[in-house]
Amino acid sequence: MSRNTRQKEAILRVLRKTADHPGAQWIHAEVRRTLPHISLGTVYRDLKALTEEGVISELATGRGSRFDGRADEHCHFHCQRCGTIINLDETSSMELDRNIADKYHLAVSYHQLDFYGLCHACDKPGSTPANTRRGEQGG
Repeated sequence: MSRNTRQKEAILRVLRKTADHPGAQWIHAEVRRTLPHISLGTVYRDLKALTEEGVISELATGRGSRFDGRADEHCHFHCQRCGTIINLDETSSMELDRNIADKYHLAVSYHQLDFYGLCHACDKPGSTPANTRRGEQGG
């Protein structure tokens, strides 16, 4: 991490202590517990910097950006009802990278593989969305 600041360290601690994939506003609220004067703008700038440094990853959703404290290769499942995002410990196939590179004459660096559907809680008959924050915190 270049230019390691207290703010970045606090953001990273918050992200790494949760298996959820929170949004910037939730992260801001959590970081304010230890750094009460941190601004939302600083959180956004530091999330961008941490993403660019490859320390965390950003997930673009239909409900805005969410952040993952895990930077290792893994897939995600997105619940289309409650907005929960679940880490899947499956890695993407390098064979797929090679096939796409060969077929389309591209230099593939990596790819992200996401799955979409209903989580276990939302797939139950008569269920209501489990996440009342509509995807801000996630799962």
